[in-house]
Formats: sequence, C-alpha cells, structure tokens
Amino acid sequence: MGIRVAMPSDAPAIADIYGPIVSNTAISFELEAPSVEQMRERIETTLHTLPWLVGVDDHGRVNGYAYASRHRERPAYQWAVDTTA
Repeated sequence: MGIRVAMPSDAPAIADIYGPIVSNTAISFELEAPSVEQMRERIETTLHTLPWLVGVDDHGRVNGYAYASRHRERPAYQWAVDTTA
C-alpha cells in the first residue's frame, strides 16, 4: 500500500468508496451521494489550501482517502480544520 496526493482523476474511485456510505448509513450527514463531477470539484477545491490524500494498493488502485476541510471561514480559524478518513 502507498499514500499519495489525490488527483482530480481519482474522483470516480473516491465516489465509489463514498457513495455507499451516504446511501446506506447516517454518518456522512449528506442526503445524496455526490456525483463524480462533484467529487472532482471537491478534490480540486480542497487541494488549493489543504491536503487530500489517497491510499493505493500495489496496482495503484485507490482504496481509501483522507482529507482536511476548513472548520470555519473567519480568519482566527485559519489553522483549525475538520478531517475525514
């Protein structure tokens, strides 16, 4: 297994991992699974300022992910983030 920075092209694999969590559990706090395009946009937006990482297997296939997102917009919160893995 390896870890690398996510790329927009990882969106389909990440959407495949995340979709069932949204559809089959209450832990995501989303009502509908994001589309591949929405996931791609999330990755691109996040990477401007914060990390988004993917786990990859020995064949380079994405098998997990972790990312940070802004906790709040106010300047005093600039170093506070929420994380998801």
